[in-house]
Amino acid sequence: MMRLFTKLIACLVVRTAGAYVNPSTVTITNDLRRHQEAPVPTPPIHGLDRRQTDGAGRTYTRTIAPDSVCGYLSASPGNDIVCENGERCNWVKANGLNAVFCGISRNVTAKIKCYERDAMAADPGLCNDVCQSNKFNLQCTDEAAPYCRTYAYPEGIRDYRCASTPVTVAQSADFTYEGQVDRSFETTVVSNIARTTEESQSDSTAAPASSRAGTTPISTSDSLNSSDESKGSSVPVGAI
Repeated sequence: MMRLFTKLIACLVVRTAGAYVNPSTVTITNDLRRHQEAPVPTPPIHGLDRRQTDGAGRTYTRTIAPDSVCGYLSASPGNDIVCENGERCNWVKANGLNAVFCGISRNVTAKIKCYERDAMAADPGLCNDVCQSNKFNLQCTDEAAPYCRTYAYPEGIRDYRCASTPVTVAQSADFTYEGQVDRSFETTVVSNIARTTEESQSDSTAAPASSRAGTTPISTSDSLNSSDESKGSSVPVGAI
């Protein structure tokens, strides 16, 4: 009798254990199957390619001065800032790329970086052979003018020159002197400006010579020459 009772108890234990084990086993198996299934792909973000394409065809404004005078230091008459080659000064404002050119013919380039004589001598790696052959880099190696000078014009336009004395900050300049009303400029539309770096231009002070930089290199190739449909009218501009 005792043996029969023991067998009945054993059967009840096995059945009860199975009731708890089997559902858990099924649940774990289903979870594993779900994890093994291929993940749902992320929907693509549309429009990025169109924005990149549009960016390549943007147009910008170029302003051409009537002569070689780019502007005036502190908007003061007599403190002319001129193109040393005697060509007409002009400047381009292009999405953070704001540079001054001396000349409107083909292949005229802007200086967008400046290296000082002493800094280059102290650190030969500052401007290597590739840097020295880059036509966009201004190298102040002349003993009479070994320092970089930065002229800060309105709207973020920057110009870089070599100077005989050191100046640690950008100097304020304007396209006209105070009270001037007889100076006029031409405006044209510029497209497809060549960009080769992603550097941005400082809007405040000039950086040390080791890191002083302008904006992205650009050149006045065919795209920077005035076309019949992009020629602007002469617009008189007073003091800004």
